[in-house]
Amino acid sequence: MGNSVLPQLCQKLLSSRLRSAIFGSGARVFALGSQFLVLILMNRLMPKDAFGELMIVFTIYRLINLGLGSSFGSIVLYHVSRHSGDHVLDVQLMRCMYLFGGAVSLAVLGGAVAFAPQIAGLFAKPGMVEWLVNLSPMIVFGTLLQITASSFDGRSQVPRSIMVTEVMPNAIRMTGFVLAWLLGAPAYWVAVILWVGPALPWCVDVVRVLSPTIKGIGKLTWWDLRYGGWLGSYSMLGQQLQGIDMLLVGTFFSSTIAADYSIASRLASFYPFLLQIVMRTVMPKVGPLFHAGDISGVNTLLSELSRIALPMVAGLAGVIIGVAPFVVHMSGDYIPALPIMVALVVAPLIGTMFVGVEAVLRMSGQGAIIAMVSGSSSLILCLGSFALHKVLGIYALPASMALSTALVNYSVTLRVRRMRITLFNSQRLVMLVPLCITLVTFVICLPSLVCAILSAVLLLAAAGFLVLPRYQARYLGLFQ
Repeated sequence: MGNSVLPQLCQKLLSSRLRSAIFGSGARVFALGSQFLVLILMNRLMPKDAFGELMIVFTIYRLINLGLGSSFGSIVLYHVSRHSGDHVLDVQLMRCMYLFGGAVSLAVLGGAVAFAPQIAGLFAKPGMVEWLVNLSPMIVFGTLLQITASSFDGRSQVPRSIMVTEVMPNAIRMTGFVLAWLLGAPAYWVAVILWVGPALPWCVDVVRVLSPTIKGIGKLTWWDLRYGGWLGSYSMLGQQLQGIDMLLVGTFFSSTIAADYSIASRLASFYPFLLQIVMRTVMPKVGPLFHAGDISGVNTLLSELSRIALPMVAGLAGVIIGVAPFVVHMSGDYIPALPIMVALVVAPLIGTMFVGVEAVLRMSGQGAIIAMVSGSSSLILCLGSFALHKVLGIYALPASMALSTALVNYSVTLRVRRMRITLFNSQRLVMLVPLCITLVTFVICLPSLVCAILSAVLLLAAAGFLVLPRYQARYLGLFQ
């Protein structure tokens, strides 16, 4: 760690990765701003309890999108990235994945509509039936758009992927909600706008796949199906924030508490987004390194990522938590969401100690291990929430997330050491441990608004400190 850390890092990352991060940063700023506006407008269009029920249904369908979309999309990403982004192979595989993904998602849609009353009964919330029906087209279009994202990522076209799969849906939803609010539209319009968001961008991009200049359709092997199935399970089970957690909230807590948690988790889902942009550009680069047997190159890439992970997550979290009081004030009676947002930052901060876990497992073809990792993580979240929700209330979920992130990721690092790959950055613990302890203390001891303000200042200060090598080296040197 010396004065040369930052210049070297800038030189290494001033490439497609950094350019993608810069573009992605702008896209995330837009996405974050549109999410703020969307949350405000949605709460103007419906009562708080209805909003909570809608978010539970939205989460169920989003998990289905991730499971099916990742299953078929991962096959495209795996093969196309290993063939240097072959355009012909990409189009042929995409045709196959669209057919399979569309057929499976249509079948799931039919089941969701047919059994909507029974599904709502599982949560003891009859109001969910309307949302289960009106939002059901999201199952198909969300899955297909998820597959589209894998196609772009496999060809290292991350900016285009962000534009089609994130910027455009957010822009459509934001415009739709503004119009619905101005026109005084009924509440069911909210569901329609939510599924139209991914539908229109997919309809625009599918023209590329239907081009007559490229003939044929890709073929699947049993290995592809097994690999995709394992990774789909990983994506679905591993989606703890705005995923499994909302199902647990819907089961253990009231609709109004679910609404508070939904606001908090929705905004908290943006904490690691800058790092995720970088990871999406890194993923296709890890595959060729494994293919060439260049383990040293993989470790070098992971070392670069570990230096920027914590300041990226802490800095963006500080900005979001700092802006959140204004958002919850305009949304309505959502002040209780603020300390939940602070508690939810602990798990992604811990995750920065293990940056690159998913890339290593995916690109080394270890789909079964990935599924077991996500299954273990979700099991810890479910068991922890069940055991602690009567003691900690809604904070049982952030506590269980932090525990599962630490335990499961550390166990994976022990496994990949056999491949001579280093994932765990223990040096960052010197900064991470006191940071997390202070944030938890704020949540326990301070009023909601004060907790949010002080936490935002602390996170921004920590991020700034970590990108100043001179002070960072001096501090870390005290513990060496």
